[in-house]
Amino acid sequence: MIRAVRLASLAGARPSGVREVSFISRAVGRYLLDLTEKARDERRIARMPKRIFLVRHAESLANKDEAVYFHTPDSKHELTDSGVESALAAGVAIRKVIGNEEIMFYHSPFLRVKQTAFLMERAFDPSQVTSMREDPRLREQEWGNIQNAEHLRQSRLERAKVGRFYYRFATGESGADVFDRVSSFLNNLWRDINGKNRCDNVVIVSHGLTLRLFLMRYFRWNVEAFERLWNFRQGQILLMTRDSVGKMQIAITPDVSNIFQDFLAMQPLPPGASSYNCLFDNGQWSST
Repeated sequence: MIRAVRLASLAGARPSGVREVSFISRAVGRYLLDLTEKARDERRIARMPKRIFLVRHAESLANKDEAVYFHTPDSKHELTDSGVESALAAGVAIRKVIGNEEIMFYHSPFLRVKQTAFLMERAFDPSQVTSMREDPRLREQEWGNIQNAEHLRQSRLERAKVGRFYYRFATGESGADVFDRVSSFLNNLWRDINGKNRCDNVVIVSHGLTLRLFLMRYFRWNVEAFERLWNFRQGQILLMTRDSVGKMQIAITPDVSNIFQDFLAMQPLPPGASSYNCLFDNGQWSST
């Protein structure tokens, strides 16, 4: 038998037993590789949060009276009484969605956002909140320092011509600048998600433009899609949920109305988005 195998090998032919062993080895190798990849995918899916809530700050004094911009720095605008009620209601709405699960917060350092986040936190048992993190990269687009009425009017006229993404305020930022720091924040968020700070529910409380740029960056929408999106209203919530393959998508449940409906009336979903939902508003999930 040994002599037959040697002769067959010298003749360039592999005996059937060797061929079968080689085939089995390759099959076992593929099977083990598939198991490894499946396990890695399952771990990746399990590491992703179940939900990400994007929340615009509640109504501020400057939202109600634009003259506040002319004497108070943007970072120091407080909430109105109505804004306080809206922020409390937003926390209750999210608590209804997650029940007793753990939750972590990221928020802008601007006063109106901090107030919104801390008021929302009241809806949860202290044991649920794993962290409350302030991140300057989530701040509002910088328009400059103290505004004046004529400068603000002129800036808005110019921005309407240039577009929100590319327009740069004279002593401030462009939307593209905010996009870059949102990208940096996302890198930090994924490190947290894949580290010891992982949590099934993540709340990001920030500003309208910053949140739209977060969506643009996450779903890789182009500039044209961003320019056509409407802003969040004060105190509104957008829910992103994890799908079966571990990707986050804009949810359609709870069944709520759509902040993008005016956009969608003319355009299909932006690239990378499979569905939309509208936001929590005025204390209720609304279908209007």
